[in-house]
Amino acid sequence: MNLPVIFTRIGNAVTKAAGGSSLFLKAHAPEILVGGGVAGFALTIVGACKATNKARDILDTKDECINENDECLASGALTEAEHDANLQMIQRNTRRELIKTYTPVATGALVSVILVLGGYRMINGRLVKTAAAYKILEDGFGRYRENVRDEFGEETDWRMLNTVRPERLEAANAEREANREIEADKKRKKKNHEKRRTSHEEIYSQIFDQYSDRWRRSWTPDQVFGYLRQKQREANDMLRIRKHIFLNEVYDLLGLDRTETGAVVGWILTKNNPDTFVDFGLDGMPEAKLREILAAERNEDIQIKLHFNPDGLIYNMIDKMRA
Repeated sequence: MNLPVIFTRIGNAVTKAAGGSSLFLKAHAPEILVGGGVAGFALTIVGACKATNKARDILDTKDECINENDECLASGALTEAEHDANLQMIQRNTRRELIKTYTPVATGALVSVILVLGGYRMINGRLVKTAAAYKILEDGFGRYRENVRDEFGEETDWRMLNTVRPERLEAANAEREANREIEADKKRKKKNHEKRRTSHEEIYSQIFDQYSDRWRRSWTPDQVFGYLRQKQREANDMLRIRKHIFLNEVYDLLGLDRTETGAVVGWILTKNNPDTFVDFGLDGMPEAKLREILAAERNEDIQIKLHFNPDGLIYNMIDKMRA
C-alpha cells in the first residue's frame, strides 16, 4: 500500500472540491446572500413571537416579586430602605432578562438586513461591470465596422453584417433596394400628409386616411364609408345620451389627432338648440370626388376630407343643458 500516493490523491480531491465550492459560492453569492436574508427575516419573525411569550412570563414574574415585596413591607418583615432596594433589584433583573430575550431577535434582524443589502450591492456592482464591458465591446465593434468600411466599402460591411453569402448577394441587394424605395415612399407620403393637414383652411376639417389609428388595410372604399357613417351614428348616440360631446371626442372615435380647439368646442343639446346633430360632411361630398374615391384601386390612395359641424364653444355651457 503506497500511503504517499493515497494521501496525495486525497489532497488533490479535497483541493478540487474546495476550489469548485469556492467558484460556486463566488458565482452565486448575491442569490445566496439575498436568500439568507429572506430566511433570516422569517426566523426573526418566529424568534420575535417566542421572545414575546417569554417576555410576558418575565413581566408576570416581575409583578409577583413586586407584590411579595409590598406584602413583606406591609407585614413589617422589611424596612422601607430594604423594600426600595429590593424593588430596584427586581427592575434591574427584569431589564436584563428582557435584553437577553430580545438580543438574538434584534441580531437576527440586523444580520438579515446586512445580507440583503450585501446581495443587492453585489448584483448592482455586477450590472455596472456588465454595462461597462458591453460598452467596450460595442465601441470595439463600431471601430471594426469603420475599418471594414474604410478598407472594403459600405457594401462589404452591409454584406458581412447581414451574413449574406456571395451567391445570394444579387437577390439580397435587390431586396435591399426594394425596402429602401418602400421606406422612402412612406416618408414622402407622410410628409405630404402632414403638409396637407397644416394647410387646411377649414378650422374644423380633418383628413381620414391610412395615417389614422383606426384605419384598416383590408378595407375597400365602400367599407371606409361604412365605417365613417357608423362612427357618425355613435357620435350622435353619445350626444343624445350625454347631451353634449366635444370635438376631440369625435376625433378619438376616428383615431385622429386631438387639437387645442377640439378641447373646448363641440355639440350641445339645450332648450335653445334642441335639434343639433353631429355631421362629418359625408353627404355634402362632391360627386366627382366620391367617384374618384370609389374607383381607387388601393385604399392607401384614399383620402377623405371630413367637414365637422360643431355648435361652437360649449365648455362653459354644460350647466345650461336641458334636462
